[in-house]
Amino acid sequence: MTTEWKVGRPVRLETSRFQISSLTPLQALWHTYPWTFDPEVMHSFGLPAGTWTRRSWYRRFRKSNNRRKFVLGIRAKHDNELIGLEIANVNSAGVAALSVLIGHRDWWGKGVVQEVRSAVIDFLFDQVGCSRVWGTPSSRNFPSIFNYQKLGFTCEGILRQHGLDPATKQHVDFVIFSMLRRDWKRKCGERVAA
Repeated sequence: MTTEWKVGRPVRLETSRFQISSLTPLQALWHTYPWTFDPEVMHSFGLPAGTWTRRSWYRRFRKSNNRRKFVLGIRAKHDNELIGLEIANVNSAGVAALSVLIGHRDWWGKGVVQEVRSAVIDFLFDQVGCSRVWGTPSSRNFPSIFNYQKLGFTCEGILRQHGLDPATKQHVDFVIFSMLRRDWKRKCGERVAA
């Protein structure tokens, strides 16, 4: 279920288990800063743990405007607790770069990303007008790679030694995954028909 969105206004989406809504930069800081101290949480986001000040963490969200940068909080319906973030940065060509952070470990491995990301992708294609969404998880981020594959994203290639692993400081490859609007619509049509 999606509430009709207007450019610059907060986003509100809903799935069977989750509410997804825009966060202000201060809300994102307030709710997620404690996660920056957990190495496993931060590693899944491709960032180092324990090195963030409140100011530096806030800067990651400050350009959120519900036009081109969406910082969406993921809340479990049963208790309204914030368990994660889905972030989408849309460029001038209508291409959205996706990233997700599930900071509440009790929800790891429970299909949160697939359920939430499906709703976010529908929103980006149907209401924002994007033509493509994409993401680049580290080649060592197996849960993220699994989620992109499970959602039917196409693997477009590997960016060799594109970044540093936050835990080991070793160079690591990144995998490029993408989904085009027409492919998503075809996939959604198959889901409805099944």
